[in-house]
Amino acid sequence: MRILTAVHARPRRTIRVALWGGEEQGLLGARAYVDQHLRDDASRSKISVYLNDDPGTGPTYGFYMENNEPAKRIFDAWLAPLRDIGVRRNVIEGIGATDHVPFDQAGIPAFTVIRTFGITIFARGTPMLI
Repeated sequence: MRILTAVHARPRRTIRVALWGGEEQGLLGARAYVDQHLRDDASRSKISVYLNDDPGTGPTYGFYMENNEPAKRIFDAWLAPLRDIGVRRNVIEGIGATDHVPFDQAGIPAFTVIRTFGITIFARGTPMLI
């Protein structure tokens, strides 16, 4: 959001940022949000897309496209100018068990980033990716 403010962006749509709890316990926060706020078609129609940034650590390499070929064409066009900063490709396949899943199941186009999977541990206060 700081970047959008800094460049004086004027989005045509509202951008929401959310932090879900209980993902590792069964996507509890995202499921609760969908169940409470997106029960009907009118509520769901107000959301154009859900972008999730969850799996792994490190740079974003692209997006899992959840078998949505029309969206992949759009995302591929977005990706092209970002190759010089390490963005690589969008994959048509999906990924389960991240907070985008309840939105996808509710019929909202939902995608999650591709990142390096790893486990971060702390050894004497210094984070390490293993």
